[in-house]
Amino acid sequence: MAERRVLEGFFRKAVEVVHPSVVMPQLVNRVGDRLNVAERHFDLSAPGCVHVIAIGKAAGPMMAEMEAVLSDRIDKGVLVVPHGTRVRSDVCEVVEAGHPIPDEGSVRAAGLVEQAISGLARNDLVLVLLSGGASALLGDAGDIPLSELRGLSVALLRSGADIHELNTVRKHFSTLKGGRLAARAYPAQVVTLMISDVVGDRLDMIGSGPTVADPTTWKDVSAVLEKYDIHKEAGPHIRLSLHEGCRGSIPDT
Repeated sequence: MAERRVLEGFFRKAVEVVHPSVVMPQLVNRVGDRLNVAERHFDLSAPGCVHVIAIGKAAGPMMAEMEAVLSDRIDKGVLVVPHGTRVRSDVCEVVEAGHPIPDEGSVRAAGLVEQAISGLARNDLVLVLLSGGASALLGDAGDIPLSELRGLSVALLRSGADIHELNTVRKHFSTLKGGRLAARAYPAQVVTLMISDVVGDRLDMIGSGPTVADPTTWKDVSAVLEKYDIHKEAGPHIRLSLHEGCRGSIPDT
């Protein structure tokens, strides 16, 4: 029992030092109409909208910290959390979604995010707040049915694939992951704050990197599915996309 208490103490301390209420005020503050995010500065008096998108298990407290700074300037906000998470927001649309398996809530969340980043202009600002769980919470699979996406997720989780392999696959069967969120928000300015749950902190793997350039390829996806013998469990839409991707008919992320 003594060892358990020591380990629990380590765990609580680790969570405490990366809690959004601790780390975000160190990175985000506002002086009048100037928003400071780390070393970057944004003029809030200039024309343009401010959109905030928070996704993940820590999305609630991350959004709360951002609202404390920007509540009067947020034009649109989307807050996506796992089912059963008790959060509220006065300025954002809150969606509860599936984790670790995407569900209808995940699909709805992806739709709201896509709406929030559509038709933006150069003077607009998108603040993306990512934390663990974001990959599953966004069910953005395009033409792939949710049932197939869920089946693939279950097969990957059961296989023992690590987070890098899992998210390599997730990024390719997606409309927002693998840098596509940032691409779709262009020409708006996009700033991302992440709390990492990925060993090694690869930015393209945290939340499947919706705002980060992706070095993985369709051939990497095929290698993962072959390694764990998942090809035969994949649905027809997934198999077709993989085939077309590997032959170059569907671009890499």
